[in-house]
Amino acid sequence: MGRDPVAQILERLDRPVEPPAKFAESLLSRLIGELEAERVAGVPSPLRRPWLPRLSLAAAGLALAAVVSIVVSVFLLASSPPSALAVHGVRPLECGGRGDGPRH
Repeated sequence: MGRDPVAQILERLDRPVEPPAKFAESLLSRLIGELEAERVAGVPSPLRRPWLPRLSLAAAGLALAAVVSIVVSVFLLASSPPSALAVHGVRPLECGGRGDGPRH
């Protein structure tokens, strides 16, 4: 059984192609020239992000605030006095019970 002739043509065409050496050299020299001009002109590099330290400091502050609020809420819940139901021995509703008092 023969293969599809269109697929055979596409297999031959679908491959990496080396640019001509002259084009590659001119492109490289042009890019180096542009980068040097930006460096000399003081254009900020996309890798330099002056806001990044402030953002990381804000994230750390937010995380610290979350931890402190969790610790405080756990401490307040653990140190709260027992509820009136617990003091009087009243159980919450259970299966089939009315929840009106202690069972003996």
